[in-house]
Amino acid sequence: MGNTQSQQSYDEEKQDMQSCYGACFSRLMGPGSKGKEPMKPIHDEPDGNASKDGIPTVVITNSEDIHDDKKSNEVTSYPEKIKVYGPGISEGRLGEKGVFTIETAEAGSGQMSVRVRGPKISLDIRSQPHPTLEYAFLVEYNPTQIGTYVIEVEWSGVHVSGSPFTVDVVEGTEMIYHGTITPYKDFSPENDADTLQKSIADPGNGINEKAIVDILTSRSNEQRIAIRNCYQEKYQKDIAKELKAILPGNIRRCVFAMLCTRDVYDATSLRKAMKTFKKQPEVVMEIICTRSSPDIQLTKEGYTKTFSRDLEKDIGSEFSGSLKKFLLLLCQVTREDASEEVSEERVKDDVRKLSGSSEGDLDEDVVMEIFTSRSYRHLRAVLDQYARVNQIDFMDAVDCGIRSNLKKGMKALVNFIRTPHVYFAERLWETIKGGISLDDKSLMRILITRSEIDLVEVLKTFQQQYQKPLTKVIDEVTHGGYRHLLITIISTK
Repeated sequence: MGNTQSQQSYDEEKQDMQSCYGACFSRLMGPGSKGKEPMKPIHDEPDGNASKDGIPTVVITNSEDIHDDKKSNEVTSYPEKIKVYGPGISEGRLGEKGVFTIETAEAGSGQMSVRVRGPKISLDIRSQPHPTLEYAFLVEYNPTQIGTYVIEVEWSGVHVSGSPFTVDVVEGTEMIYHGTITPYKDFSPENDADTLQKSIADPGNGINEKAIVDILTSRSNEQRIAIRNCYQEKYQKDIAKELKAILPGNIRRCVFAMLCTRDVYDATSLRKAMKTFKKQPEVVMEIICTRSSPDIQLTKEGYTKTFSRDLEKDIGSEFSGSLKKFLLLLCQVTREDASEEVSEERVKDDVRKLSGSSEGDLDEDVVMEIFTSRSYRHLRAVLDQYARVNQIDFMDAVDCGIRSNLKKGMKALVNFIRTPHVYFAERLWETIKGGISLDDKSLMRILITRSEIDLVEVLKTFQQQYQKPLTKVIDEVTHGGYRHLLITIISTK
């Protein structure tokens, strides 16, 4: 399910940091101020930077009362309703811009200030109107030294939710992400197998669900498979099938999934998404668009081994048009290695190809060829360059320029390429559907498959974007042992 990322804690020592900030040039209006003068940056210093406590600071203000209540002259500010999200507040790669979004639609009147504290290095910060959202803008900064950066976002002198944000900027092609489940230090598959046996072997005391959950949520997938193998050898039974037979409802499905290898779990999810009466194309797109080429290859093999069927043939029969071609191209596992250096000339060439049509439509064959074969690192550079050259975000170009069923697949892939944890935070929100109609299978699949990759970042982004921790949402929409299992999965150990 993706490459193994280093498990590193965030550096909490920020005392030895020096803060430097660039000017922010933005066009930002509050609700109700359409047609009026936009919010302007305040520049107290000759060089274009405002100052706070002697530190250069980006400041944007709205001096108008943006409320419709004309009976009162009171100007109300709601810093807690500011939304700040995006990759730039949670991760950083040396030499690549950090970008994040600030939404102020419900914040009332006030003054926004953004400060980035870097490790003894000057930073250039800029902002621009968000290409698709009203009352919002994009902020970007360019980290030029590895280390910890702290981003402070205030509305009328009060920190917004989540501020200050801590970002570790690293060198290399792979980001540092953090799972909630890590390999258990003093691991003994035999001891764990014995504990699981005791938890189900005493009919008088019932099933010890807590012991089962404690073991499975504190062992990595590789360790859980070792436990399953050890149990089979010692007790001549499959613990996954044993638990599936005796546990109730969704906890049964979740436990069984955690005792499957990742390729078999993905293969099973794909098969179920395609064979059910009401097909789930979004599940197929999620899995095929977010797995690495080696992972897709393993899933294809697992699909054949588990169901005696060919994954590509099934996709070919269940999908049609450009989306079918797109998914099959991803199944060809031809994506380039992320470790290769990004060629600026090659990036420019791909942007030229993508920008070639004067009609406004995108050439679907060109889009598919580029986005199914280039490395994610290269594609991030392409997306950035495309926006600069064409003055439009590529996602907007997809919305306007792709008219076939390819649109949904491309949006899923591009969102994942930009920021995997933002993509999965949004997918989690979709699975919950406001608590009205919960998609349990997708909820447990995302939590299980990201639990050793980047679930810490997914949870952080979820809370920033939807102003509510996932633990609280799960507590509201699930119950019993199933709720306990999910909350234990997302709790950092």
